[in-house]
Amino acid sequence: METPEPTTNPLREPVLPAVVLAFAVLAYIIGGVHEPWSDEAQAWLIARDASLYDLLFVLPHGELNPSLWHLMLILPSTYLDYEVLRYIALFFGILGVAVFVYLSPFSKPIKLLLPFSYFVFFQYTVVARSYCLFALVVFAIAAFYKHRFERPFTYSILISLLVYSHSFGALVSLGLIGTYVLDLLRERDSLSRSTIKRSLMCISIPIAVGCFLLYQVFPIQQRTLSTRWHFDPGYILNVVNVILDETFTGNTLLSLAILLISAFWFWQRKLLLLYLTMIAPFYTVAAIKFYNDWHLGLLFLVWILVLWISFDAKIVSRAPSLIPYTRKAVLCCIYVVLGYHVYWGAAASYADLHGNYSCGGDVARVLKDNNIGERRVYATNFWTIAALPYFKGKMFYNVNPESDIGYWTFFAPDKVEKMSTVLASQPDAILLGRKYLEKDFDGYIRNNFRGDVYWKDGIKESNHCTVYIREDLYSEGPAGK
Repeated sequence: METPEPTTNPLREPVLPAVVLAFAVLAYIIGGVHEPWSDEAQAWLIARDASLYDLLFVLPHGELNPSLWHLMLILPSTYLDYEVLRYIALFFGILGVAVFVYLSPFSKPIKLLLPFSYFVFFQYTVVARSYCLFALVVFAIAAFYKHRFERPFTYSILISLLVYSHSFGALVSLGLIGTYVLDLLRERDSLSRSTIKRSLMCISIPIAVGCFLLYQVFPIQQRTLSTRWHFDPGYILNVVNVILDETFTGNTLLSLAILLISAFWFWQRKLLLLYLTMIAPFYTVAAIKFYNDWHLGLLFLVWILVLWISFDAKIVSRAPSLIPYTRKAVLCCIYVVLGYHVYWGAAASYADLHGNYSCGGDVARVLKDNNIGERRVYATNFWTIAALPYFKGKMFYNVNPESDIGYWTFFAPDKVEKMSTVLASQPDAILLGRKYLEKDFDGYIRNNFRGDVYWKDGIKESNHCTVYIREDLYSEGPAGK
């Protein structure tokens, strides 16, 4: 058994609250200038406009995700302004960092660095999406892991939250559920019958939540993903390589070395099965079906979770004579990964501070400044909805024309009309998403707005918007910006 390192009461460490405070202040500053993009707007609009039935039993077939985040936003979206969304994400980000800083077994430098890493700070706190729940829930699971048999209900509720936070959260939860049951079987001689019975009853909760999620999502009716599968070995290998790179360092060989060192350490600490069963479902679905870059932060958090558990000195290790050397190698890996991630977090934050993550706010302002009326705007695609949460009424007359809902649905292909047809109907304004055009149309004033989705130290995609406003209605705005 490994000798425990000397520990002190974290509540008496002045540097720890300073880390949480610094995180809160910086996230507040960056989040205060961050302009929510269409994905953030979509969740707000669904919570505001969808009926509870549609939110639970219709939209998940197209959104392909559980409804927890939408349910959490119902009251804020009904009674508060859109700006509150950033503070909701900030709240959960601060809680997650506080759990990590005060309860994790890592050294102070790691506790200082990880809160400012790219996914924890920027993608999962500044950007206000359901992912803001990931760090809090994953870190709480890590903190309760060693008490999972003593407090099975709390542990199971935390896993249930991970299952219902996101579909990829449900995938990585499979490893937590499966290894929990396996550990119960392994430890059955040392556990009382009542403990085993209670644990099995409790772990059935996230299983039931997962079954409900399957019922919500299937059959998949998303217009592109319902039939899209990838079984080409070259494609799968490329996806696995990209995921590995983006999760750790962006360098294939270095990331692979870190993965192998971590895997050996997990094997020594008897946690390799837990790690593999958590990441394997993620990699599988991502390779043959779908993933997006922001999902990869969950793999980073899973790595941290298993490292957290592995640093418990009470674990009996394999090859104990090698533990001091492997531990040092793993610590080096952690610092290398955090070095990259903190740099990426700083780069993305700097870009967001000086740029525009989305042009939704600018578009909304020019529409309001020119008194554009409800149901008088023609919009071309999903990316234009970034402006909608700033309005209480329905603005796009061609989106869900038979109802008052503002969110975008993904059940059928977008209806694209010829510009000549659109112009003939004389809408008050025309929004062309993901466009930055220099072309003018008779009778309309053109406004161009920039929006760039910052990814690490670059731009993942540009969500610019060209807005045409009828000349007879136009009073002010940054034309041709």
